[in-house]
Amino acid sequence: MVSVAGPKQYPLWDMARKTMRPVGEDTQLYQVLRVDNQYLVDESRTASGRLYDACELQRDSDGSKRLIEHEAGRIAPRDCPRSATRKGRADRCWE
Repeated sequence: MVSVAGPKQYPLWDMARKTMRPVGEDTQLYQVLRVDNQYLVDESRTASGRLYDACELQRDSDGSKRLIEHEAGRIAPRDCPRSATRKGRADRCWE
């Protein structure tokens, strides 16, 4: 999970697109964590509060752990909507 609090963001590199899901560009994110003795829920939300990514780490009664991806309710992955900024920079999404 990644949080991005400011406007300074960079385009995704090819390896990230191949190995991570979901991926996103040009989107500010924050984390919401819920913790209990048996589980930890991590939600990544946009600045407007919409769900971008979520997972849950559960501890079973025997002590084993499992990761559960939560896909319901996620918004679609976001890509940088332009090939260049207003000033002509093609290496980033922000001005």
